[in-house]
Amino acid sequence: MATAAGLGCKAMASDEGVIHLVERINDFGSLDHGKPIATFSSIVGQNGIKPNTYYVLKDGKPAEAEG
Repeated sequence: MATAAGLGCKAMASDEGVIHLVERINDFGSLDHGKPIATFSSIVGQNGIKPNTYYVLKDGKPAEAEG
């Protein structure tokens, strides 16, 4: 299992793995800074998640990220 749960974190899972992404409020001026606002989990090969590819959660949806 690959998990990205911090601010601006990314995760990559291998074949037949699971990926879990958390999107957080990234506003240092807000009292809610760091608060989770969305989560996403999937088995690699489902929901458009490709193996050996980095992902972040953006606007509640997984998006490919540069390694």
